[in-house]
Amino acid sequence: ADFAEYFPSEETITEGDMIALNPATGKVRKMRSGDILMGALSTNPAFIGNNGVERNLDTSTSYSLVGLIGQVKVKVTTENGEIKAGDAIALGSKVGI
Repeated sequence: ADFAEYFPSEETITEGDMIALNPATGKVRKMRSGDILMGALSTNPAFIGNNGVERNLDTSTSYSLVGLIGQVKVKVTTENGEIKAGDAIALGSKVGI
């Protein structure tokens, strides 16, 4: 289970994508160099922190439900070798032990 909140997004984000805040726009998007890591797309949160906002979201804006704390699925690849505890999986983030 995870705790998630809605954030305005600037692109389509799919399950497992690492989500980051674009400092230039203040919106979330798939993680890129220079972005601020937020979390991963939440598909089944136990708690939604700003759930009341869901009913009042601006329909002209796209939103993503970002898992901030807890267990969420992420896309990981071993194309650069085995992943070990302490390895960076996203900018500023480490694999737990």
